[in-house]
Amino acid sequence: MTAIKHGDRVVKTLEETGLPWDIEQGRGHLKIRLSGHLVGVMTAGSKPADPRAEKNVVSQIRRKAAELKEQS
Repeated sequence: MTAIKHGDRVVKTLEETGLPWDIEQGRGHLKIRLSGHLVGVMTAGSKPADPRAEKNVVSQIRRKAAELKEQS
């Protein structure tokens, strides 16, 4: 797992899902996967380019987690 400087809320949300997750370091972005599904991409820098980026990724994680749990 890669450390995220500005994504504490993202990691907390991933852990709350109870599903397997992974954060992959790309060249300039972090790829966030939940149960093997790409759910979001964030910049790898110390500050997000868009202040809403973290909130958007958290929302995407929650939506995908609900979808995956519904399918089970």
